[in-house]
Amino acid sequence: MGGTFDPPHLAHLIAGERAVEAFGLGKLLFVPANIPPNKSEPLSSSSDRLAMTRLAIRGNQHFDISEIDLSRPGISYSIDTIRLLKTQWNSTKMFLFIGSDQFAAFGTWREPEEILREAEVIVMTRPLEYPIATSLYDSRVKFMDIPLLQISSTDIRERVRGGKSIRYLVPDAVREYIVEHGLYLP
Repeated sequence: MGGTFDPPHLAHLIAGERAVEAFGLGKLLFVPANIPPNKSEPLSSSSDRLAMTRLAIRGNQHFDISEIDLSRPGISYSIDTIRLLKTQWNSTKMFLFIGSDQFAAFGTWREPEEILREAEVIVMTRPLEYPIATSLYDSRVKFMDIPLLQISSTDIRERVRGGKSIRYLVPDAVREYIVEHGLYLP
């Protein structure tokens, strides 16, 4: 499960837990991106995002973190990450969990056909969302329902900037890290 995790929040963790259960995964890797190709650059440093992700997943034996994207310069393309992880983990089977918002733009990603060959793509959808019709990919993509939680990293950063509470949106350890390091303040 890749992303900027700027910051990681409870919806990330709940989706991850559902993925572990639904697919019987031994490990789910959280892979913080260095520079995401389809978003603006993260607001926090890679070391802050890595530390917050570590704090967020702490205590879950099925969650782990990979620094693979943070250890390489430049844009973090999913196909490159998948190939490197497969080699690093000596794995023949790889899953890529993405949100339905990301899947809507999947055709614009670098080498989408190769991603589908290298990994099983699982699109996480929220209840009442209609599966995205992309006839080009539908037969090779699975959809997994996750709980409807209106939590976003963007909203969390705006709440911090506005002096509002982020309690119950992020794990307590992540909230404390944000406060201690003065992240997202104007």
